[in-house]
Amino acid sequence: ITTTSSTEIIEIKNGQCHKSLFHPEHLKIPTAKKEDLKGGTPSENAAITKDILLGKEKGSKRDIVLINAAFTISTTNKTSSLEEGLMLAKESIDSGSAFKKLEELVALSNS
Repeated sequence: ITTTSSTEIIEIKNGQCHKSLFHPEHLKIPTAKKEDLKGGTPSENAAITKDILLGKEKGSKRDIVLINAAFTISTTNKTSSLEEGLMLAKESIDSGSAFKKLEELVALSNS
């Protein structure tokens, strides 16, 4: 899901296919410029990811992570709305829980 423009969403639920257009402003997320999302080298991208998950990055890069997390959370049926998924994603980052999970994954992959 992008924050630079609209994203076409196709949802299959109960055997029915529903097509819609999602725009980041639907979740009160500002539209980003592509250059705002640009990464860099692998080590720079790792630092960006760490800053997002530590709550240090508050801009467009965090926004795109939040929106994608919100959509992912909403597919698990743990929430009744995309807005709730966004709230849970924000809480996970702001509480440090998301970064802790990253650390656990790194430790597991290095063992």
